[in-house]
Amino acid sequence: MRKIFTFFLINLVLTGQLFSQQLLTSRQLDTAHVYMSLDEALQHPEQVYVLDLLNAGLTELPSDILKLKNLQRLVLYDNNLTTLPDFIDQLTNLQELYLDNNQLASLPGSIGNLKHLRVLSLVNNKLKNIPNSLCLLSNLEKLNLSKNQLLSLPQSIGNCQKLKVLDLSENNLHFLPQSIGNLKHLRKLILVDNQLDSLPSSIGNLSQLRVLSLDNNNLQFLPETIGNLKKLESLSIIGNKLTFLPETIGNLSNLRELILTNNQITSVPEQIRKLHGLAYFDISGNPLSDEEKLKIKKYLPDTFISLP
Repeated sequence: MRKIFTFFLINLVLTGQLFSQQLLTSRQLDTAHVYMSLDEALQHPEQVYVLDLLNAGLTELPSDILKLKNLQRLVLYDNNLTTLPDFIDQLTNLQELYLDNNQLASLPGSIGNLKHLRVLSLVNNKLKNIPNSLCLLSNLEKLNLSKNQLLSLPQSIGNCQKLKVLDLSENNLHFLPQSIGNLKHLRKLILVDNQLDSLPSSIGNLSQLRVLSLDNNNLQFLPETIGNLKKLESLSIIGNKLTFLPETIGNLSNLRELILTNNQITSVPEQIRKLHGLAYFDISGNPLSDEEKLKIKKYLPDTFISLP
């Protein structure tokens, strides 16, 4: 009888440990208790899944955080962090890491060891590059690097095979690596306010892409492969230097919104009439002749059109 009880007790302990170390879904994390200070969290370290240290005046990440073995969402918005410690990878269950509005100029190579990380947000820091190791995050789904000082992306960015959302707006990117086309699951790509002169032809390999935002760059043309984005629903290229559109634009059969405000376009290809689902077309701020305006209206009779 004692043996049976002992066996039952061991199973109970092991089951409890297993449960305490399981990865929660995003919905479960949303409903989990949010600990608002490290002191509070350290009183119940095994129960901490979400820690929010918003505006906590941190200049460095305390090593005591490693006691939170089950930590899965860490919010560090609005602090004064200039670096992340190498020990960040010891938070082995971390799934979401939010570091917006800090002073980070670099990331440790060890960040690539966070094998469960799905969300990484680094908005408004001082990053000029990202380590190759970041591209080892094979489960990463959302990466926000907007409002930094990035000059380029590593070729290894293409290794983030599960990436669905990539925001690179408000940086200093002049080009994208061809490997960007390897992001087969990417649905949203935001490149607003950079210095892009062109797009790689591999952009056409993003077969799941729904949203592509390219406002305020220096694009003079789009690659023919843009027409391969058969699932694209929204394409915005405001404030660039486009003078024409490729004929393949007509292949974007799911396009609902096309915004080309403030470019140098003088005509559009007849193939645009194939965009039967296009609900909104903004081509204002372009030097179109009256004859070209009439053609556009004829090509797209069921589309709301904003003309110069």
